[in-house]
Amino acid sequence: MNTTQIRTSTHTSTWMGRKGTSTTYRTGRSTVGLRVNVMVWADTPKVAEVRLIEGDGRTDNFTEHRTATVPVEQAAALAAEWLR
Repeated sequence: MNTTQIRTSTHTSTWMGRKGTSTTYRTGRSTVGLRVNVMVWADTPKVAEVRLIEGDGRTDNFTEHRTATVPVEQAAALAAEWLR
């Protein structure tokens, strides 16, 4: 049984003129390690953009490993699955 704790942090803001809520799921303390970002835009509140990412998004040292667009209700479960 995997007992790894998943940490989350949520931010509501405006990115490039578009309002939304970003939730990051991660298993470690590092904010630039492997993690899943779930973005829900205010203008499409029933759809979540899910990305498995690694690295510092403010630099060239950034990798997007997987992406998916899912109903909001499925986003947290997908994030947990990708972090296993």
